[in-house]
Amino acid sequence: MNTLTSNNGEFLSPRSPMSHFDSAEERTEFLAFAEMFRRQKDQSLSNDERLKMYGLYKQGTEGSAGLGTRPAFDLLKPARTHMWDAWERETGLTPREARRQYMELAVQHLRA
Repeated sequence: MNTLTSNNGEFLSPRSPMSHFDSAEERTEFLAFAEMFRRQKDQSLSNDERLKMYGLYKQGTEGSAGLGTRPAFDLLKPARTHMWDAWERETGLTPREARRQYMELAVQHLRA
C-alpha cells in the first residue's frame, strides 16, 4: 500500500482524511465550515442538491470514489447507492477543486 507523509512526519494511507489537505489547519477549517453549513442549510436542500454537496464533500476529503469498494445495491438502503453515485460523479476533480466547489455552492445556498 502506498503511504504519504504529513507535514509532521506521520504516515498516511491514500485514503486517510488528512492526505488530501495541505495542513491540519486547512482540514479543520474545511470540516468546521462543512459542519456549519450542514447544520444551517442541509434540510432546506433538495435531494439532488444534497447529493451534489455530498459528492463534492467526499471527493474533497477522501479523493476519488474508485479507490473504495462500491456498495452492492440494497433495496432497503437505496440511498447508499445514490450517495456513491454522487461521489463517483465528482471523480476527476482534485480534492482541492472539490472543496472549492463545495464552499462556493454552500455560500450560494447560505445567501439564498
